[in-house]
Amino acid sequence: MNRENSGADKGLAATIVAGLRRALTGTARMLVGPPSDERRDSLLLDAAVLVRLGQPDKALSLLRPWLRVLTRDPAYLNLLGVIHECRGRPGVAIELYRVAADPDYGPARVNLYRLESAASATGSARLNMTLGDVELRASRAVESTRE
Repeated sequence: MNRENSGADKGLAATIVAGLRRALTGTARMLVGPPSDERRDSLLLDAAVLVRLGQPDKALSLLRPWLRVLTRDPAYLNLLGVIHECRGRPGVAIELYRVAADPDYGPARVNLYRLESAASATGSARLNMTLGDVELRASRAVESTRE
């Protein structure tokens, strides 16, 4: 590994650690208005790491303040779907994945396919929904993240 990559890796590690520290201690900044691309990416990374650490409730509380600002962001909606799936709410997760997959966001399509396939195998989900049903359920799913 050359010195350039080593420095970049250390910088990325420091950013992740700082974000985790903010997320775990609840000192993440609450901003008004749309976040910059860098702030948005940092927010999503912090929440994704919390999910990986088995703390979906903390990840949700980190993302919740941005609900109104990022309601059309497929990466945000996909991550909310992952969080709800981890919290044992596959129906909400499916609805969020459907909305996130609408603009052809690949990760959401993969999650939607995986979860719908599992639901289909167990017969626990209604897979034939009208577009109106999807829109109504998606708005309810976004609203339910405020719980």
